[in-house]
Amino acid sequence: MNIDKKQELLTAALELFYEKGYEKTTINDIINKVGVSKGAFYHYFQSKEEVIETISSNYAEKLANVAMQVLNKAELNALEKLNLLIEQGQKMKNREKENRKKIKQALISDENLKLQKKLMQKISMEFIPFYEQIISEGIEQGIFASTNKKEMAELFINTGHNLNSSTDDLENLYINGTIDATQYKQRLDEKLDFYEEIFTRILKIQRGSIQLKQAYLERLKVK
Repeated sequence: MNIDKKQELLTAALELFYEKGYEKTTINDIINKVGVSKGAFYHYFQSKEEVIETISSNYAEKLANVAMQVLNKAELNALEKLNLLIEQGQKMKNREKENRKKIKQALISDENLKLQKKLMQKISMEFIPFYEQIISEGIEQGIFASTNKKEMAELFINTGHNLNSSTDDLENLYINGTIDATQYKQRLDEKLDFYEEIFTRILKIQRGSIQLKQAYLERLKVK
């Protein structure tokens, strides 16, 4: 398998999905942009949906590698790992900002809601074990309150998705001039303070222990 050619197809497809939308982009559009035959496309992918799934999976794999590096730091306790995971995750999202924007824009139409949900569920399933391990370690270390680890991991992931989506929307309002810098900062502060409070209460830890707000403000470059 020619990895470079496969990546070239993925890169071209993402550009087209971003420019035209996933629904309006055809396989012919992709192969014409790259300059390969339809047979070459089907050598790597069975369908257009597999292309967007692969793009999303590659992004998720990068996040998973970041998470694994954090989990392997035996010198850190569970709370330190959780904070580092949040911090490194936000840094990773900043590095992948353009790709994240393109993937989100490609699937923004109502016709793609089912596909959006499918991709989100797939990514979530990959990350549940990481959070489950941190929560389990935290309970064993007496840092977190005893709870259902799997349900708590799912709550973290789902709440994180909601927070990422709402902060992205807020950032777009600021970029588009709908709100000014003062309003943007105020609404971000309120939102991040609220989410920090949620996690603090659920885990029954001391207020200020989770450094969620700081990580997000650094990614969004807000002071």
